[in-house]
Amino acid sequence: MKATIENIRIAEQDRSYNSYVLAQKAGQAFPSIFTDYWHYHPEIEITYIVKGKGLAFIGNKTIEFEPGQAFLLGPYLPHNFVSTEEEDVQMEKECWGLQFTQEWLNSFKESA
Repeated sequence: MKATIENIRIAEQDRSYNSYVLAQKAGQAFPSIFTDYWHYHPEIEITYIVKGKGLAFIGNKTIEFEPGQAFLLGPYLPHNFVSTEEEDVQMEKECWGLQFTQEWLNSFKESA
């Protein structure tokens, strides 16, 4: 499957980062936050799993994920998170994310 580029548009928001919280209540069928969306972007991303289980497809690796795990994703690295629960609709899901530019990360080194 070919990955889709995701345009986060951080520069257009006049900031160096983007944060998000995705949540899905038990019994909520749509939209699923852990879905088949194979994508990449130029930003670095940290994703923290709060609730839910499944498979993380990152580059050419497949990793099981569960609550308490965090993932650091490099720029242009294709990835997606997919729920593998048979009772997917009955499971609460939540993840937190932070996406930021390489320039923003470098600014900490310059100020040290």
